[in-house]
Amino acid sequence: MIELGYDYPLYRPPSEANSIIFQVTLGCSFNKCSFCNMYRTKEYSEKPWEEIKNEIDLVSKSYPQTEKIFLADGDALNLSTSRLTQILDYLKEKNEIPDIIFLDINMPKITGIDFLKSSKTNANVIMTTAYPAYAAEAYGLDVLDYLVKPIAFERFLKACNKAKEMREMKALKGTTGNQPNKTSDHFFIKCNNQIEKVFYADLIYAEAMLNYVMLYTNTKKLMVYVTIKSLEEQLPANIFIKVHKSFIVNMNKIKSIEGNILDIGNEKIAISQSLREKVIHQIVKDKMIKR
Repeated sequence: MIELGYDYPLYRPPSEANSIIFQVTLGCSFNKCSFCNMYRTKEYSEKPWEEIKNEIDLVSKSYPQTEKIFLADGDALNLSTSRLTQILDYLKEKNEIPDIIFLDINMPKITGIDFLKSSKTNANVIMTTAYPAYAAEAYGLDVLDYLVKPIAFERFLKACNKAKEMREMKALKGTTGNQPNKTSDHFFIKCNNQIEKVFYADLIYAEAMLNYVMLYTNTKKLMVYVTIKSLEEQLPANIFIKVHKSFIVNMNKIKSIEGNILDIGNEKIAISQSLREKVIHQIVKDKMIKR
């Protein structure tokens, strides 16, 4: 049993019963709440990077199968952006990537949005905040879910189950490779409490809708709780292409291209200006009849 350099008292939330705790800050930066005396015996301070790094190294060596970590004490997110991203990047390097990051919008030294923009983490991020106005921007940064306080337990559980499903999908992807089997002509999704089979040839396009993606097939629409980024990574790149931050299309279903507009199915979909050259090249390469 290894002993990390904990400064007591140290509090472990019930939800983190099986997590490794890294004490990256000590105490609470405010420490004046009338209803809380958890850190009254401590003065707030931030642990030096070398100490944090050494503890991560120790845990990585002693417990290589670690699946969950928890950053303590009361104000771990009071750390600077650079220090937080340094910790997450080092955890990633050591293959101790957290499954879920619960992130607020309004934090002492950094906003949740700024953290998302600067972090390279591959963890599923769930926003827990009192500010609903930032939802669209957060979903644009590929957060898994956006919970507005006060959060009902049922809603919280739904977000956690969504993260669990995402983790299982990534694990399955890891065993089969980044792209589906070349001989496969379909994939499966979970929709309305049942597993649906979708043929690649039937899927016309996918559209991001805040915290889910709508799949448009030849016969129906299917709502899937997954990010557009994750879907793009799991669909075969020789058939599907992302043409806009909110749209992935089946290249075989495109009828025509006029300017920045794709005519596909019964819809007109705009190509993002920044992606236009790449998209056009991918769609028409080796297929354009020349003079």
